[in-house]
Amino acid sequence: MKNIQKRLIGAALFAALVATALAGKAFGGNYNEINRGCKKSAEAKGGASETEASLTKCVSKKDEGLVGRTAFSKTVAVNLNGSGVSVVAMQIPAGKRLVIEKVTAIVRGPESQRVEVDYMTYTGTGGVAGKTVHRLVLEKQASFKDSAIFTADRSEVVFADERIGGEHFSVGISARLTGAVGQPAQAQFKFSGYLEDLPAV
Repeated sequence: MKNIQKRLIGAALFAALVATALAGKAFGGNYNEINRGCKKSAEAKGGASETEASLTKCVSKKDEGLVGRTAFSKTVAVNLNGSGVSVVAMQIPAGKRLVIEKVTAIVRGPESQRVEVDYMTYTGTGGVAGKTVHRLVLEKQASFKDSAIFTADRSEVVFADERIGGEHFSVGISARLTGAVGQPAQAQFKFSGYLEDLPAV
């Protein structure tokens, strides 16, 4: 009986640790990294009591910056038109910077044609000079008669500003085929990351 109780307690503690770690990531930051950095700085000042007090103050101060972040997840469908090229604008909330951490795509199209997908973001000076095109590499997963399914999965940190100077921007999402569309074709994108306030100019 005691062994069973120990196992149950151990499982509960493990679940609590996992939940805490996931909660920290929800704000876009690694709480453990903040904790270690603060502890190292506090220990350098000397004294156990001082270390504890400095650690609490440091973590609280750094964690304030994470609270302003809002988790972001959005799915956008791009239906290919008769020309085989289609672009959709994904709006960014006013006054925010979108930090993209992961992009996935599922494409359904003709078996006989090649599909290209990408998305565009704007930072820096904006306009053509501030535009970056992010191409996704598709991998074929299956074929059904004359149709095929492709997928892409890309993890990277990309910044997309809603406002640069006096101009407003969105994320441009593009899908294209090598030829005219003879049957229904669609590319479905999913963006994951977080939103934060634009830095003060």
